[in-house]
Amino acid sequence: MERAWVKVLRSDGEGIGEAVYNDGNYADVVGIIGTPFRTPTGPTTFKTLDRDFDVTWEHTQVIEKLEGNAGGDPVLVTLEPAIPIGAPAADRVVTLDHNSRDYARATEAVVRATEALRGDNEYVDADDRDQRVAELEAGSRLLRAVRVRLDAIEVLLIAALKYLAKKFAEQAIGVLASAAIAALLALLRAF
Repeated sequence: MERAWVKVLRSDGEGIGEAVYNDGNYADVVGIIGTPFRTPTGPTTFKTLDRDFDVTWEHTQVIEKLEGNAGGDPVLVTLEPAIPIGAPAADRVVTLDHNSRDYARATEAVVRATEALRGDNEYVDADDRDQRVAELEAGSRLLRAVRVRLDAIEVLLIAALKYLAKKFAEQAIGVLASAAIAALLALLRAF
């Protein structure tokens, strides 16, 4: 897969200097809004996260490397305001497509985060670790159902992942938890 230069902007023209996260085939590349940076080509989701790891702006686009593509001539990507999972329809029951690419990515990302947490022998509070593992496993079980309530995913699975992403922000568990959040949001954005 090639890499191409992109320049990410917000549709309101604001946000210059904010970090933008790129989930392209699990390559979490960080760039800055308004500054060209290189990213993998292909289907890619760009998003900004607030300090609680909630997605604030996002856009999914197929990135193609065009002739002459360089830092001075990047592919433009325009972010739109994200619709939070906690929107009014969050208590709705939705049907998950278990054959979709987004489903496979989300479930794989949750499994990776769960396995990393379960295998972390340096987690100081074993009871806390066991609680978070149980929450992630319960959330994984919800994802295996054909139908699921969005608020159940948010309250159980996404809340546990946000906790881990904050607590272990600079460690592998935090990175994997952040990737799982992004993958789940990509799966659920259609609802």
